[in-house]
Amino acid sequence: MSGKTVVFDLDGVLLHGDSTVELLRRRLRHSPWLLPPVAVTGALFALSDRRSRWRSRWSRAVVAAALLGRRIDSVEAELRALAEDLHAQEGLAPTRTVEALRSHVAQGDRVLVSSAGLEPFVHAWVALLTGPGAVTAAGSRLAQHRSGVVLADHHYGGRKVERAAELGFAPPYDVVYSDSDSDLPLLERATTPVLVEPSDRTLDALPRAVRERAQIWR
Repeated sequence: MSGKTVVFDLDGVLLHGDSTVELLRRRLRHSPWLLPPVAVTGALFALSDRRSRWRSRWSRAVVAAALLGRRIDSVEAELRALAEDLHAQEGLAPTRTVEALRSHVAQGDRVLVSSAGLEPFVHAWVALLTGPGAVTAAGSRLAQHRSGVVLADHHYGGRKVERAAELGFAPPYDVVYSDSDSDLPLLERATTPVLVEPSDRTLDALPRAVRERAQIWR
């Protein structure tokens, strides 16, 4: 047993693509009348800086628009079904990082999957990859509102560090796997940051101190 403390991002690391974007696509196919509010809030989200405080505000607006009039139990069931559906599609679980995840579990490391994705999906996806209860998983939490389902806790940026500590994963971390500079609060607290297929934009946005000790997986 190595006893390392290891953190994985999910979208782009343990899943090819973005789970929340896929949920939005399916919601719009089912309810096309939601397109105008989702398109407007989604555009503002896309234009915001990835480390700006506005990022979380626009994320909340997009989710509220897409889940207008919904009940939380129905949304949670839909997210679990989405995980099952995507898991059944070949090639969506990246081989190298999933093998790394399973290897850390087998070595007895303490593993946290920390995602900005919606928490019911995160829990379901991780359980499909590792089995129930093998690792700790955390994502953005939902809540019921009179208008529908809303994003109650956007698990993004510095919030990931706070929530990790709440779950017993206080920094420093031995290894952090991520594909985005939005995870800088995690990456800068890692002995070994692992950047998974990072874009040039991501690499340019990271401080030199992080880049110099990082492993880059292409």
